[in-house]
Amino acid sequence: MGLSGIFKPEYFYQPKVALQRLLPFGRIANVEFVEMRLPWDMNIRVRPLEEHGKILATLGVIDLAVTETLWRLTERGELVVDVSANIGYMSAVLAHPVAGGCVWAFEAHPEIFTELKYNVEKWQKKLQDTKLIIENMAISEHTGIVNLSIP
Repeated sequence: MGLSGIFKPEYFYQPKVALQRLLPFGRIANVEFVEMRLPWDMNIRVRPLEEHGKILATLGVIDLAVTETLWRLTERGELVVDVSANIGYMSAVLAHPVAGGCVWAFEAHPEIFTELKYNVEKWQKKLQDTKLIIENMAISEHTGIVNLSIP
């Protein structure tokens, strides 16, 4: 990465993330899980060798445009829904500005749901006035059974 690459908006308020990108000692070791600090002072546990972990280690946020849009559109006290929540990154984006409201997060895959549950339980301790509800189910307009797999 050249120096011009560190002038992305994701790095502007997170110089530590830019340094991790530039310097070899900032690389994440081959461990199963790591705790990453999100810019709004919440931690999320990720697998560093999987997509979300790699993106957070590189940029500090996942999909800056979506993150910013959700943050700005969510208002205090609202009820918001995260369908296909994965490990809960977008739920974390929604939980902070919705203070006093409720976040419903749905994740169908049982293994990924376990990671979502871990993260949400930690956040619930920090965001006591925000209700975080998680469900291990798929959301669809059809009733039925679905087979899930991780490629």
